[in-house]
Amino acid sequence: MPKMKVLRLFYVLSILTFSFQVYSEEPKEFLVKMKPGFQAMSFHQTLGAQVKPLTLDRWAKVKMPVGFQDGLSILKAAPHVEYVQPNYKIK
Repeated sequence: MPKMKVLRLFYVLSILTFSFQVYSEEPKEFLVKMKPGFQAMSFHQTLGAQVKPLTLDRWAKVKMPVGFQDGLSILKAAPHVEYVQPNYKIK
């Protein structure tokens, strides 16, 4: 194998390994942007979620009392949520 192909292969493998390390665990928290006029604390009241409001307007860090997939589905279906994404931890 020519030297450049080996270097490219090594580079691609190192990126894949880094990506796997970044997302190797299912996140336990979600970053949620509320629609205007809604409070993030409503999750705590209705779902028993742990909520930490962030300094950004209408954003909060939400830890759901259920698993990753269930939590993501519940938050996406909530009528007062504008945007939700997993809060990935980078190692």
